[in-house]
Amino acid sequence: MLPKEIKKDLVRMKGLRINPDTPEDLTIAIKTFIQQAIIVGEYELDSMPGQYVDNLLLAFAKYPQYHDIMNELLKILNNLKYLIKHNIEVAKLLSDWVKEDIADVKGRSIRWLSERHFFRDPMRPIQSDRDFFFSPADGVIIYQKIVKENEAVIEIKGRNYSLKEAVRDPEYPKGLSLVIGIFMTFYDVHINRIPYPGILSHKELEPIESLNRPMLAMENALIDELTVDHDSADYLHSNQRVLNKVSAIDLDMNYYILQFADYDVDSITPFDMSPFRSYEQNERFSQIRYGSQVDLIIPLTNSLKFEFMHEEGTHVEAGIDPLLKIQRPFEQS
Repeated sequence: MLPKEIKKDLVRMKGLRINPDTPEDLTIAIKTFIQQAIIVGEYELDSMPGQYVDNLLLAFAKYPQYHDIMNELLKILNNLKYLIKHNIEVAKLLSDWVKEDIADVKGRSIRWLSERHFFRDPMRPIQSDRDFFFSPADGVIIYQKIVKENEAVIEIKGRNYSLKEAVRDPEYPKGLSLVIGIFMTFYDVHINRIPYPGILSHKELEPIESLNRPMLAMENALIDELTVDHDSADYLHSNQRVLNKVSAIDLDMNYYILQFADYDVDSITPFDMSPFRSYEQNERFSQIRYGSQVDLIIPLTNSLKFEFMHEEGTHVEAGIDPLLKIQRPFEQS
């Protein structure tokens, strides 16, 4: 789904009318350019073949009285390319996502959803922009905070849930960390992707309890009540989880992707069990069956700062929506 800004420019492109008095060779160059610009936008391409721009410029060079039109066309194309490269987001408010994206399937049976909807794996453009950490999962942001290891990420029915409890890794760095929790509903795509390129290693943590707790209460709060209810997140204290560590070499840091399973045990499925495999940004690496959650966890240092891109309660999609803007030292004021 294209952002509204791109759609507006495509509508402008399709609606352009050429004056009948325009010279024939210029008319052909303009029409061809418009057709190619529409293709760039609708197929989310990074660029247009150079000959179409060259032909347009050569044609306009003969007719300086039409330069205002040329500038307008090039401006629209540049906007399309910029939006596609930097801002192809489909993040939505929770209420808008429920209304627009799941209304048609919400009434379907569990059997139909399980067999025909849940395991879908749609084709998506591979975004690559190292100024951002992208979402590792489709779902709703249920918390995002900067906390110390022992501080509460959230409070669940009067009991604190901390990073120390979540990660359970004695080698995890002390100090401040950034954490974003994304709850994946039954209606979401359950393919997980790498937020920032690096070398992945993973381990399944020892179970805390013999049975996982269901996540249905959180799902009902999000879908039916359109609210984030932290008291419904008691599964965070107990459920099966896999801790994925990604070494981002160019940032000189490690970050973590923590996957939580729903009521079903052994529902977290890596696509490749090889240790220390290199992944590109937004490459697929795992799937979690049925309701689940994925947390992005970044130990903070003095060398980098991060800017949150969305509010709690926003629905995001893996590999498409950036969660964090990286602020490198020379960019900081």
